[in-house]
Amino acid sequence: MGRYSGRSFRLICMLCFTSVFFVTELVSGYVGNSLALVADSFNMLSDALSLTSGLASARLARWPATSRHTYGLVRGEVVSALATASFLVALSLSVAVQALKALSQPDVIDNPRLVLIVGALGLSVNLTGLMLFQDCFSCSRLCARFNAAEGTDDRKPRTGDEEMGASVKRSKENAINIRGVLLHTLGDALGSVTVVITAIIFNVRPIASKEECNWQCYIDPALTIAMTLIIITSAVRLIREAAVILLQIVPPDILIKDIEQKLSGIPGVQSIHRLHVWRLTAGRDVASVHIK
Repeated sequence: MGRYSGRSFRLICMLCFTSVFFVTELVSGYVGNSLALVADSFNMLSDALSLTSGLASARLARWPATSRHTYGLVRGEVVSALATASFLVALSLSVAVQALKALSQPDVIDNPRLVLIVGALGLSVNLTGLMLFQDCFSCSRLCARFNAAEGTDDRKPRTGDEEMGASVKRSKENAINIRGVLLHTLGDALGSVTVVITAIIFNVRPIASKEECNWQCYIDPALTIAMTLIIITSAVRLIREAAVILLQIVPPDILIKDIEQKLSGIPGVQSIHRLHVWRLTAGRDVASVHIK
């Protein structure tokens, strides 16, 4: 534990769980002839890739600033979150297309008991991941609320002893890459819930191989489509936030006119020009201005 921070240790633990269960679900899916489990195993694979990306970006963010990277590599977390959310959107769209095809050609689950057991185990793994990252997510929401309430105080002009180009740090920084990992884990948990619900229905009311498909066969694709819509909505929100940072757009909670008025009100300031405000990473804003 001494070598890794608490956040990195959580990522490593969840990466081990996810990698092992990816193989378990993949093998069980092919053995039990269950496409639902095979699809969920690829969700696990995407989680493993997301966790690896999150772990790498978390280590890069701790690199010190150099003459070439004057801010360090703190934006590695933002790039990781953008890649994670974009990959999740692409994966969700692919799953949604398969679900639409399944609605037109419904099929039964061959071994619902195996699907139920493995799906329940997969759900437990994802719930463990949600608990591991729950404190990071809660801190992110609390920091956002604190910044919204104290936003005007954060935008107070600096005195002559403080550099105008210095970064404005908030009380705590949001772990945006952890949010990306959490989004992946939540999406996979919803997928496991879909598998479990479908398997329970087929266990309670089994369909013989010679019988025609009824309403039960439509539950899995219908729940899958609903799941993908929820995931895509959350992922697009994260993509938008990461894009605001990478494109150096003025943060939505900062008003340039207010900063200009406060700077102009400082005694001795004759004029200001070239005022730039951008977000270096979540919870850390940067501003630069020329003052005469």
